[in-house]
Amino acid sequence: MTPALLIERGPRAACAFASRFALATLALLLSLASAPADARQSTVGPDSFVALSYHEIDDDLNPRDGNAIGRYGMESSALVAQFAWLRENGYTPVSLSAVIEARNGGRPLPAKSILLTFDDGYASFYHRVFPVLRLFGYPAVIALVGTWMDTPEGRDIDYEGHPVPRDAFLTWPQVREMVRSGLVEVASHSYDLHHGVPGNPQGNLLPAATTRIHDAATGRYEDDAAYEARIRADLARSRALIERETGRPPRAVVWPYGRYNGTTQAIARGLGMPVMMTVESGINTPDVPVDAVHRSIVQFSPDLNAFVDEIETVWPADPRRVVHVDLDRLHDALPEERERRLSQLIDRIAEIRPNTVFLKAWSDTDGDGRADHLYFPNRHLPVRSDLFNRVAWQLATRAEVSVYAALPVAAFGPGTDPAPESTVTGIYEDLARHAYFSGIVFQEPDTHPAPDSDAYVASTRALLERARMHRAPLRSARAFAADGMSPDALAALVARRGRDYDYLSLRVTADGAPPGTGARTSTVDALAGAVAVGGVLGGADAHKVIVEIAAPGASPSGFGSGTSLARLLRRLELEGARSLAFAPDDPAADQPPRRQVIPPFSLRALPLR
Repeated sequence: MTPALLIERGPRAACAFASRFALATLALLLSLASAPADARQSTVGPDSFVALSYHEIDDDLNPRDGNAIGRYGMESSALVAQFAWLRENGYTPVSLSAVIEARNGGRPLPAKSILLTFDDGYASFYHRVFPVLRLFGYPAVIALVGTWMDTPEGRDIDYEGHPVPRDAFLTWPQVREMVRSGLVEVASHSYDLHHGVPGNPQGNLLPAATTRIHDAATGRYEDDAAYEARIRADLARSRALIERETGRPPRAVVWPYGRYNGTTQAIARGLGMPVMMTVESGINTPDVPVDAVHRSIVQFSPDLNAFVDEIETVWPADPRRVVHVDLDRLHDALPEERERRLSQLIDRIAEIRPNTVFLKAWSDTDGDGRADHLYFPNRHLPVRSDLFNRVAWQLATRAEVSVYAALPVAAFGPGTDPAPESTVTGIYEDLARHAYFSGIVFQEPDTHPAPDSDAYVASTRALLERARMHRAPLRSARAFAADGMSPDALAALVARRGRDYDYLSLRVTADGAPPGTGARTSTVDALAGAVAVGGVLGGADAHKVIVEIAAPGASPSGFGSGTSLARLLRRLELEGARSLAFAPDDPAADQPPRRQVIPPFSLRALPLR
């Protein structure tokens, strides 16, 4: 029975369903209670917690519907099984109050704590979830979108471009009843930020909470003052609505799509909402701040083993497979040609299937090795074309990769003189204002290598923090030219800089000859040998090291037929290298040839060992 039918048949039908559902739940709980507890050790220690993000709970959902409801919905039987497993294995669902108290120095959280959250405010939460919460005595947080709650009965709600009937969502009387129970706390999911807004001249719709709106009529972007006023007004309206309807102001914000930045965090704190929730997975240890709570999304009815793995398994950091993309290869005076090249790139990346793209955001049009044009709106250098955000968004959404913006630090300014610090800072801030990306790779041109100094590290750290004011979360990577370095020197570099960045990319140049043939002693040979003996990649920071193979002369044609690159990638992986990259990439010329690169490179191809 769907939530809509329950509403149409009135409260008696809803109560009857709840009673039947409670009995079914109890029967399942009793059957699971006799099952042996899982023998694995929990990874959720004292004063830490795992936050789970649920959405629709309905038995008539189809994950192939192509919309967010279908992708993130779950059957009620799966929810009951998960709750029963949590209880029988010693997990304690905790309230938001308990989390706040523990983080403020009060009573610590018990080991194996769980925070249950339900996004978007579906009516099924009242009909299917709330009875189960009462049965188990579990607290939960519901995140409500104000404009959806304010939609009159009989009208559709625009959900991710799909019309959804208003009665598929909660009503305020239902919310008030659940709040009075003491089990349910209401969080803001914004008033009207759960949608996309135009974020570039090409018309892409990007998350409203973190996007500067592009006005096609004027060609201008929303400025800082207008952006901050829009976000503040929205969150203030959401807070006032929840307080008016429930008598309690919200203490938490659940960011739509998990997108936030330093500015939105400051606004939420100023409005009395210090707890903020993302969709980054992971355990919330005491060092994870409450303004960036990690949550794991529970997607379409996972089997119980998959659910247990999400909670109890500490997965090693994902290996990286990185392709370098230079926007100079996509740039053209004609917009239609740029779009044709972009489509070609997307198709190629989707076929090669890396999980990361390092996207070069600057251009050296006069060949002096310094940045003199940028591919995003900024205050300091000419814009060759407003292309970075368009390409980054298409790569992230269509090819499903994480995009890192590749920018230098020292290679700005005329001649050999460095640009003023304020100029470099402004460039990084403007990139984060106007583009969607997941990280920054600090990469100097080969002609102007950066010194390996603490001062350079400090400058990159400061630039990353300034960028996070406009784009978060952001990871960091640092590219090093490793040619000619001995295994000992490479190991020392990793040990010295591994703590400063999320990833270190060690670039070595392929010499065109198979490694180990005696053609010359290359850094690739040295690195492969170091990998084999564990000297470089066998330590605690091994997951941070990306081994990058560069074509001779920095041209994709330097890879030739691609067989040499394929052999190098295969050898490095078999020797123990976990993360691999190659540069550069040329979609138009199919260089390096994708059919030769895919087998040793793609994480989703058949394993080599």
